[in-house]
Amino acid sequence: MKRYQYYLLYSIVILSCLHSLYAQMKQKRELSPNDYGRWHQLFTKGISQQGNWITYTHHYNSKADTLFVKNTASLKAHAFAKGFKPNFVLESKLIYQQPGNTLSIFDLTKENSVLLEQVSEYAIARNNQHLVLKRLLNETAALLITDTNGKPEQEITNLLAWKMDPTQSKVACVTQEADHFTVILIALDKKLKRTILFKNATTLGQLEWNATGTTLAFLSPSTETIEKNARGAVYAYDTQTQKLATLYLSEHPTLVPMHAIGASYPTELIISEDGERVFFGMEEKTERAMPEPASVQVWNTSDKSIYPGKIDMNDWRKRPIISVWWPAHGKTIPITDQNLPFIQLDAKMKYAITSDPLEYEPQFKYHGDRDYYITNLETAEKKVLLEAASGEPSDLVSSPDGKYLLYYKNDAWWSYDFASEKHSLLTKGINFVETEINDTNAINALNSRIAAFTMDDKEVLIYDSYDIWKVRTDGTSTERITKGRETQTRFSLVAQSQFRDRTYVYDGLQAAQVDLKQPLYFKTIEEPTQKNGIFIYHKNQATKPLVIKDKLINDISLTKDRKKIMYKEQDFDEPPQVVLFDPMAKMENVVHQSNPQHNEYYYGKSELFSFDVLGKVVDGVLLYPANYNPTEKYPMIVHVYQKQTMDLHQYQNPTLFDSQGFSVANFTTQGYFVCLPNMLYEIGNTGEVATKCINAAVQSIVEKGIIDKDRIGLIGHSYGGYETNFIVTQKNPFKTAVSGASYSDLAADFLHVAWDFKTADYRRYEYGQMRMGKTLFEDPARYHRNSPILLAQGVSIPLLLWTGAEDRHVDVDHSYKFHMALRRLQKDNVMLVYPNERHVIQNPKNQVDLSTRISQWFDYHLKDGEYKPWMALNFMAEQ
Repeated sequence: MKRYQYYLLYSIVILSCLHSLYAQMKQKRELSPNDYGRWHQLFTKGISQQGNWITYTHHYNSKADTLFVKNTASLKAHAFAKGFKPNFVLESKLIYQQPGNTLSIFDLTKENSVLLEQVSEYAIARNNQHLVLKRLLNETAALLITDTNGKPEQEITNLLAWKMDPTQSKVACVTQEADHFTVILIALDKKLKRTILFKNATTLGQLEWNATGTTLAFLSPSTETIEKNARGAVYAYDTQTQKLATLYLSEHPTLVPMHAIGASYPTELIISEDGERVFFGMEEKTERAMPEPASVQVWNTSDKSIYPGKIDMNDWRKRPIISVWWPAHGKTIPITDQNLPFIQLDAKMKYAITSDPLEYEPQFKYHGDRDYYITNLETAEKKVLLEAASGEPSDLVSSPDGKYLLYYKNDAWWSYDFASEKHSLLTKGINFVETEINDTNAINALNSRIAAFTMDDKEVLIYDSYDIWKVRTDGTSTERITKGRETQTRFSLVAQSQFRDRTYVYDGLQAAQVDLKQPLYFKTIEEPTQKNGIFIYHKNQATKPLVIKDKLINDISLTKDRKKIMYKEQDFDEPPQVVLFDPMAKMENVVHQSNPQHNEYYYGKSELFSFDVLGKVVDGVLLYPANYNPTEKYPMIVHVYQKQTMDLHQYQNPTLFDSQGFSVANFTTQGYFVCLPNMLYEIGNTGEVATKCINAAVQSIVEKGIIDKDRIGLIGHSYGGYETNFIVTQKNPFKTAVSGASYSDLAADFLHVAWDFKTADYRRYEYGQMRMGKTLFEDPARYHRNSPILLAQGVSIPLLLWTGAEDRHVDVDHSYKFHMALRRLQKDNVMLVYPNERHVIQNPKNQVDLSTRISQWFDYHLKDGEYKPWMALNFMAEQ
């Protein structure tokens, strides 16, 4: 009897579980466009110092964004409608802004808020005792200092400008009275001591600090009413000696005499870390007249730039002249001029590297070669540093402690020692692994890049495609600190708040800096599997994994003590969630899940697949339709571009607000497979190889027996649109195709003006994405055989073209001409032209329109959907 009761109870439990599971499955439903508005995008905003709180934002297409703060232990969350710019005050308060110039101080313990009205800007003092606020007062403003509860402590009215120092212990401001301007300094300590630094009858502005907060500089523009200030003035205040130095440019008549400090402050004011040198810019007092629009344009093949670029640069006269001033003894010298208008500084700002980007023009690379000159600022001695060196900005990098300049030459990295003036080859013997990941410079791309320097510039960390190398800056040793090439795993450095980020100073790059006494963290992607991970590296130890997942991991942040790691993870069928990971305990906790409504609907899944082409195995991603039934065969859409396997784990919201009109989730949830194949490339045979890749990819899916081989569509945009245009002229498996903002005539486009950049488009073909490798004149046949417009006779399927009427990136004429070719050949083509749009669609109304029409097009041709009026001949859009 007992056994019978046991089995009866067991059966009831099993039936109950099955019923519950069935009920859950039954609750799921098909997704329709009416449901898309429920989805949001998740953006992580920050983590508190000890990791007890996180902030994140939900962004909706309806603009009803919401800021959240959540306790990572209790998971209790607080929501703030349209909140932005959140920052923590220790673990006790969250400061954030709201529309309408409202500042909110939310007490994380008491769970109440203090609202401060008419506050447009804010900053938090380093001691976490004060808030510095810009408060709007009718037609003026005030600098208001409060405690962290919002209680006013000090106010300075008639505010014109303000700037907190990098140490967050001082704030400077400029006020404007009826007849004078005043610079005031406030110490952000208990006393909040206020010091008046300077009063002047003319405008004062552009407050800037040096990195250590010991020197404040500001400017006064030129004015005709005060003789001494006729060319403007530069001021520097030393907070340690409490002395103010002044440079009146009128007292230096030989210093670039035709230039002055302009009222618009067009150039950054920069101070060296030691406060000894101030760098400032001057512009021409009399602006050079520009040609009248109705004037005849004179284009000359010997010009350094084509006419639009020449007019825009105006012989570099629009660029201010950069000079340096020593406040302690009044010396000043110009650094740049119209012959060498570009400048890069070493980190200590004792040397200047100047150049002219147009020196070897006309040339046809993306970044032309140039000569670099180095000037010792103390002696003003200038000499040639490098000749005919790369002009790519990331190829010339200053070390963060000011000892070296690194440059890329002949596929290797070299260092220049400022003190010894010695050039050293750093990467001799390193076999960098290079894979084509840079679409812009597809030909002759760099095989490696600078990641960061270690302390005191002892070593430099260099990326190749998979690994990170630690290289002594004196060239004596190298070490590969990761093992990426063995598994084709890409390593990238995770930023940490304690380390110095890379930055641009004027026209030059200063590298990031890391401290190897502290652990380094790397984000990883294993290419064959697309597994994502987080690794840790300790000096002189092997790099070890902390997290490895079959998911996408991004937005990685660490607490100040590095005891907790926050990251976002997602998969194609799993909306993004925020995870908090404890490296010591090796435990993770999901602290926030976005888009919970996802579980109410049928969704698809993603998987990797591979195909053989040109003797190589190529990967791709296959996205399954929602509620997939293996007994059915489905239509499929192939999206073509370049490398797409990184989308394997990318969760994509269903939305009609897409700038290219194609959100894959819209189609997978409406009964389509979506195929995202990677592409191979062959210089000079771009179109042919694209066709072989796509045909092979489709055949591999057809052989799975899961799709209807008679209902396959193709879509691409920009370069992918070019590939689409070419493929439809060849033998292919498609029933229809959609091509957006696409190339069609390579021969004509080689001679096209890149109006967006005011340059010639040769570079895109000789070195870039189009991968011709030769000029039109060296090998016209390769341009002709790769041009869809010359092969349009082969088009045999309906093609939908779309473009922005103002597209100058891929000129709209490509679409017009391809349409006209298809018209003359009496092919089936409809073209959509969106007024006032450029390369991608920005107007939300037009985004919805394009997304809707592309969906309708594929539904009609691949699913026997409704034939829409706009597809018919003689259709006229309603006004």
